[in-house]
Amino acid sequence: MRITNIKCREDGEKIKLTWSWPPEIELVYVNGKLFTLQEYKKRGGCFLGKIPGITTYQICPFKRENGEDILYEQSEITVSFKTTINCAVKTGAFGSRYKNHVITLTSEHDVPTDIICYEKGDITYFFGEPLKAETPIIRIVRTEKNEHIRLFIREEFTELYDLC
Repeated sequence: MRITNIKCREDGEKIKLTWSWPPEIELVYVNGKLFTLQEYKKRGGCFLGKIPGITTYQICPFKRENGEDILYEQSEITVSFKTTINCAVKTGAFGSRYKNHVITLTSEHDVPTDIICYEKGDITYFFGEPLKAETPIIRIVRTEKNEHIRLFIREEFTELYDLC
């Protein structure tokens, strides 16, 4: 006996897991948290805290018989929730030859060092410091008057972060 038809969706700061619950199964553990069939039906699913990044939720079904737990085949679902990094760039002239780009970054979750980069000319720079949740980072980048900058997330992290 196994859990099938597992689905996951965001519900605010939580996730909602649903699945087809076979009648022989009375209880499940989802990542170590116990849920009963009655609780599942009452809430319309299993609600857990949303974890940014890639997470695998393991669903371990079982029933109690004569005081012993009879385990069934474990199922799992792997989901990814991106962290949004908000970005604002204001550009102003600095003398006749240069301009300043004031970059402000904020995020609702922590972002590790070297995820966010910018290009200035042919050179790529890392921001070099972590972004703390709800704490803006302000960086000023000076360029030649006709130069531009481009902000981006490093390619290997685009599944985990969005730059808006």
